[in-house]
Amino acid sequence: MAKAHLKLVTPATVKRTVPPRRLPNNKLRTREHLTEAEVERLIKGAQRNRNGHRDATMILIPGLSEGKAP
Repeated sequence: MAKAHLKLVTPATVKRTVPPRRLPNNKLRTREHLTEAEVERLIKGAQRNRNGHRDATMILIPGLSEGKAP
């Protein structure tokens, strides 16, 4: 049972291409780690809030993240 008041229309959307993939890290960055001076600046900045001691400690201990902090 076809409905007479409906008609078939072509879609107005255009098929998009796949976006380019992300470049590898060695193409985006010149180095992978922070210098000692940069780490010290980061620690000083972290100490300026309510939980500064905890935040500064989390910077020094690898593997800790916001979700794992007490």
